[in-house]
Amino acid sequence: MDTNYIFAAIAFTIIFIILDVQLFSYRKKKKIFEAMKPFITIILSWKNNLFAKLPKPLIKINIRDIFPKNIPSPNPAHSTPDDAKTLPIDTSSSDEYSLIKNPENQDQNMLAELAIESLGNKIVHIQISADIPEGTVVHVTLKVEDGRGEAFIQKSPLVSDQTEKKISVPVRRVSPDQRMGDRVSQWAMGFFNRFRTYANDPEKYLVLVAIIIYALIVGFQIDRYPIYFFTDEAAHMNLAANFLRDGFTNYFGEFLPTFFTTEGWVNGTSVYLQVLPLVLFGKSVLVTRLVSAFFSMLGALAVSLLLRDTLKLKNSWAGIFMVLTTPAWFLHARTAFEYVEVASFYSLFLYFYSRYRSGRLQSLYWAIIAGALAFYTHGLGQILMGLSGLIFFVVDFRYHFHPDQRKTVQNGLLLGLVFLLPFARYYLAHPGEAAEQVKRRGSYWSDGSLSITQKLSEFFRAYSYGMNPAYWFAKNSVDLSRHTMKGYGNGLWFTLPFLAIGLFQAIKNIRLPSYRIILISLLVCPIPASVVAIGMPRMLWVTIPIALITTIGISTVLAWLEARLRIRPILITAGLFVALVGLSTYMLRDALVNGPTWFEDYSLYGMQYGAEQVFRDVVKTGLDENPNRLYIVSPSWANGTEQFVEFFIPEELRSRLKMGQPINYISDIRKGSPELYTIATSDEYDKLMGNPEFKDITIHQILDFPNKKPGFYVLTLKVAENIEEILAAEHEKNRTPVEDTIPVNGIQVRILHSPLGSGRVDDVFDNNPDSLARVLDANPFIFDLYPETPINTNSINIQTGSLTSFTVNVSLYAPNTNDPIKYTQTFTNLAPDPKITMTFENGPVQAARVFIEIRDDTSGDTSQIHVRTIEIK
Repeated sequence: MDTNYIFAAIAFTIIFIILDVQLFSYRKKKKIFEAMKPFITIILSWKNNLFAKLPKPLIKINIRDIFPKNIPSPNPAHSTPDDAKTLPIDTSSSDEYSLIKNPENQDQNMLAELAIESLGNKIVHIQISADIPEGTVVHVTLKVEDGRGEAFIQKSPLVSDQTEKKISVPVRRVSPDQRMGDRVSQWAMGFFNRFRTYANDPEKYLVLVAIIIYALIVGFQIDRYPIYFFTDEAAHMNLAANFLRDGFTNYFGEFLPTFFTTEGWVNGTSVYLQVLPLVLFGKSVLVTRLVSAFFSMLGALAVSLLLRDTLKLKNSWAGIFMVLTTPAWFLHARTAFEYVEVASFYSLFLYFYSRYRSGRLQSLYWAIIAGALAFYTHGLGQILMGLSGLIFFVVDFRYHFHPDQRKTVQNGLLLGLVFLLPFARYYLAHPGEAAEQVKRRGSYWSDGSLSITQKLSEFFRAYSYGMNPAYWFAKNSVDLSRHTMKGYGNGLWFTLPFLAIGLFQAIKNIRLPSYRIILISLLVCPIPASVVAIGMPRMLWVTIPIALITTIGISTVLAWLEARLRIRPILITAGLFVALVGLSTYMLRDALVNGPTWFEDYSLYGMQYGAEQVFRDVVKTGLDENPNRLYIVSPSWANGTEQFVEFFIPEELRSRLKMGQPINYISDIRKGSPELYTIATSDEYDKLMGNPEFKDITIHQILDFPNKKPGFYVLTLKVAENIEEILAAEHEKNRTPVEDTIPVNGIQVRILHSPLGSGRVDDVFDNNPDSLARVLDANPFIFDLYPETPINTNSINIQTGSLTSFTVNVSLYAPNTNDPIKYTQTFTNLAPDPKITMTFENGPVQAARVFIEIRDDTSGDTSQIHVRTIEIK
């Protein structure tokens, strides 16, 4: 086993223990007189030695400060003023003292016994200090400290006595050095006793064990599954590195920015989370994924704590496994996608809000903090938290403004306003960014041709699909292969009955705040994805309420079995624990052993496999070893490959790396440098072998895909002697339109278009932005449409790939005319994957021919323009 994974697992475990003790130890405090019982038991064991050594005179210990506040006087008629609430101590020796009790006053005696008892349970250290000049009477103050050194005082009435009865308690004289040693010893014992309580409370013990297992399962070989490393994962640490490089500013020069924006990525919290790991360990797949996995662990822990602390559910630790064994979560928790962090912070928000709603008011502040972290992680997190916060505010309005909660809520609202300031700052500086985010993701809400009724209809269609159990527990055609585990649904199908039972229980108990919170979260979670399009990982946070409800169902079934079959609870708990650990281990083994070959499309439209293998193992290694080495790397197999360059290649080496096809670097290859290497995909290699532009192709290395088939070739090339003639002929060929026949708006259309380098012309006119076609190398990219019957031409929508500036020329030919009406519009400073609309004013309502030309204004007569959709209306 690689020691990296052992250290990672140990680190996870240590971090959790610290967090469990310091952050999540919100246990209900026991009364002081119950907490001190064990300690006073030891004291009372010495009582047989007290009477002989007690000297005169009498002194008085003021013990009113050690009574619990909530113990009333048994008989109010016997209460006395504060200055009379003392109990005499008879001192007959220098080493012992005795408390004096009145046998005729039972009320006072009971309170005295409670005072003594209160010294024995959880209080770890008692320090008694008194100045006792001979022949005088003084008061001795008791300072009670717990194992962490925190002092506290509690008061209760005490009735004075008249007749003395001695109960001896030994007093030990210690030096300052001895006292310090005792403090350290007592603190250590108190710290140890906190963990020893886990043995007496199996629920706490199993929560600890479950979260350790979670850390091991998620962290083990996290850089080997999923088999890809995606550009969305690399972006966070790249942005963090540039943030440090640029003096804590983003690309707009904003100091400590709210969001980081580049190449279509808009991230906030997820970037800041990567800063410290980057400084400590540098860039690596292992580090960036472990950061995300750690926060996923907190999300799973919050599920268990919500079940335990607010629902008081038996076997609440099973909630951790319900999160872990949800395939959608299992897969994405091992990535560095920001969706994982949104889901985890949302889980923490639900936990702390449920604590607040159950009466622990200070938890409201933690809920607001967790909600703010989710809000600033991703744009969909803003929708998720905005709706959740609004609904919880309205539903629990009466609770919020009850006099007992009013001050806490007022402070919480003030805290919330403080957290909204960065949001206001960013969007005042970038007022159009929210709309651009929606457009960039191809949301129907940005489609100006749809009416509000059509948009709402599309929303409810998407929402109902996201709530459909078939989407979660059966195979679907929506999610990309890289976001699924073959043979699994997004959830495990055999947990569906438990989900149904848990849902019934939650609805039955909807009047209880904790159940109501879970049901509301279940209804809210699919909404953000419904605004864009349902699919993983945009639906990942739905895992949280599903895991909560499923665990409620499991607990209900187990309680029924325990009552009906009279099975010992320990056996049921043990059986459930073994089953869930076995299931988690099986999923891990299945993913590591079989996952690499579940899907064998490793290209752009599949797994996008190869980032580490190409950039880290080949390019960086080669550049480090040979200062004269140069590389040309194909970018066609992944989205945004420039992120990989920034992630894997140090800045000082990047000048020796070029991204593109060999044909674009003919002049460099012609120089004949033996150290110029080309990395091409297997498909591109096959084309190079039949390409007349190159000769003497030498293979230096083959990088296999996980299925053992060739994936990438590391080559050296030489150009042909008549390269200019070949290029001229090739260029002319690549610009000559080819013909196809496709349906457009339900009408068969003969279309002449520029030769394609990838995709099909159908992909351009299918109104699906996820499918696209790339021109081979012509600039402009042309489409000449001849419909069988005239087609409506009121406007046109075009969505391209990442073009920052382009011009669109459209010519419309009315029926029975040869003179077109022409429209030209230039678009600049565009976001990635821009979607533009042109309206044809004063044009023909219908056209018998439509000529469309898209020109890349940043390139010459060759380009590789990507077009996602063209929609004529």
